[in-house]
Amino acid sequence: MKATPGQFTLRSQSMGALPLLGFFLERMGLAERLQSYLPRDDARLRLAPAAVIGLLVRNIVVARPE
Repeated sequence: MKATPGQFTLRSQSMGALPLLGFFLERMGLAERLQSYLPRDDARLRLAPAAVIGLLVRNIVVARPE
């Protein structure tokens, strides 16, 4: 089967760095390491400290000032 002109279309999308960063942080085991060293049983907290620090790390890496 031979392709005819116009049969295929090329679509490009821009993707940020978060998916790639998330992949590497997961491979490093950052969430598990943070959970093992940080307290998480404080009833006053809405989010676990490990989750907050993980978000801060992602924010610093992705949105670094130039």
